[in-house]
Amino acid sequence: MLELTTKKESLVIRLFYFVRDDVKLAQYWAWLNGGAQLLKLKAMRGVKTNRGAKGE
Repeated sequence: MLELTTKKESLVIRLFYFVRDDVKLAQYWAWLNGGAQLLKLKAMRGVKTNRGAKGE
């Protein structure tokens, strides 16, 4: 029984760490992609405001 529980616990711990690392990776990728999208949005907004200023 003890061996089974320790094996299960180690599996759970391994899964937990794996999922945690996976979440970190997902968050990192989301941050990278989000940052790129924000830069694009800022650039687009800048172009729009410049056009608006020129039009006026």
